Amino acid sequence: MKGTSHAHHSRTAAPASARHLADRTSRTDAQERGPRTRRRPRLGHDHPDVGHAGRYDPVSGRRCPPQHVQRGDRQGQPLTVSPPGAHSRESGSAVVDFVMVGALVTLLFMSIIQLALVLHVRNTLIDAAASGARYGTLADRTPADGAQRTAELIGLALNDSLAENVTYEETTVSGVRTLQVTVRAPLPVIGFLGPSDGLEVTGHGFWG
Repeated sequence: MKGTSHAHHSRTAAPASARHLADRTSRTDAQERGPRTRRRPRLGHDHPDVGHAGRYDPVSGRRCPPQHVQRGDRQGQPLTVSPPGAHSRESGSAVVDFVMVGALVTLLFMSIIQLALVLHVRNTLIDAAASGARYGTLADRTPADGAQRTAELIGLALNDSLAENVTYEETTVSGVRTLQVTVRAPLPVIGFLGPSDGLEVTGHGFWG
């Protein structure tokens, strides 16, 4: 009986020794690794609490003031805090830039419109002079009628001030009797205003 009891006691003590050895091994490994570093929790850049005024910023490690707070981007950059007065200076600079760019765009736009007006006036004068010259070479019309017709067309299409200097002349081109109607009008620089006689166009009509 004593032998049996001693054997049973040995079998019971063996697992206890193994557990004790395992605990010592775990403690030794923990001492070799050193103390565990406590990590600071991070909320992430998409979390609604990051960047709010007066809240703790886990990225920069400081509390954001309730004013001049800008949210960091989604690339992992920390939040930036603008100095007082920076927003007002940036707003003033934006107004100046807007005025300058707006003035340049307006000037460019008006120049394009004025150039289109000059081309329109020139083409209209050429067409009126040619129509008047052909009208003056009709059998029952005179060259003076052709000049008057030219002035009427210019007044209807553009302005009477552009039809104040309309002249005609009978010439011969390659042995053919020709009526030449000449129109001299101001060059439109600002609206229809401009230097007088800046535009000169001619139209021709032939007697059959």
